[in-house]
Amino acid sequence: MYTMQPLAPINPSHGGFVFIAVVMAIIFVMAIYAKFTGDEDWNLYKVFLLLMIPVGFAYMVSYEWTEQRTLYYKNTQVTGKFVGFVAEGSREKSGKSYVDRHYTYVEYEVGGDRVLFQSCGGCTYPKVAVLYKN
Repeated sequence: MYTMQPLAPINPSHGGFVFIAVVMAIIFVMAIYAKFTGDEDWNLYKVFLLLMIPVGFAYMVSYEWTEQRTLYYKNTQVTGKFVGFVAEGSREKSGKSYVDRHYTYVEYEVGGDRVLFQSCGGCTYPKVAVLYKN
């Protein structure tokens, strides 16, 4: 895969889980307080136990099925030579009528291979560009 900008590292964040854990700790303190003050109307300890089931399940899924290390991309710099623009058109059905879609791509040559990037209106593209291979 080639990109025009280097890809940033992906750092797994567990901020959402920490937030839920803090909320659960607050509910736990409220449950203990309600239990010792004799306020049985709330039954917060039952609420706490019921809420711990999905939180524990979410933690297991988050920890077991996601990668827990920061992912770094290679971002190898390569030089691409501008070849030209490539136009593409298609017709799509929209309700009872058809809609024409037109796209323009910028084509660069990198090591004998052709690489396409979708172009934007009003942007300039250099004859020789530094691209990043990942």
